[in-house]
Amino acid sequence: MTHNLVVYYSTINAVSQGQRLWPTNPKLWPTYVMLGVAALSSILATIVLLAYLWGTKAANRWNTVRFGLSMATIGFLIVMWAIAAGGMQSTSDFDGTGSQSLWSATCDASDQTHELFGHTVDFSRFCLEQVTFPQ
Repeated sequence: MTHNLVVYYSTINAVSQGQRLWPTNPKLWPTYVMLGVAALSSILATIVLLAYLWGTKAANRWNTVRFGLSMATIGFLIVMWAIAAGGMQSTSDFDGTGSQSLWSATCDASDQTHELFGHTVDFSRFCLEQVTFPQ
């Protein structure tokens, strides 16, 4: 998500032959929500890894504490992923001209858009980064 936001902000004003690369007023909140969920997941994983610096016993103690925290946050994470995924899909449903989300702007890009901006943005990578569940 960070890469997508960097690409978006660095090419926000890209225009070629009168066609804009990105929607005029895109909905960025789904991208930010997904970034937040990924960051929280990374923080929890880092805490477990750091606990191993103090040995297996400390890591096991942390793991017991983390289990309770994980149970509390797993519901939160599922809800946040659902909101983010729903947000990505809902912002692509747009009755006007073009799309509203970065996801639909790249995943549903026309052949003309690929031709005009393919050298600037890797549409396939950008699309996959928006929809692939982080491992």
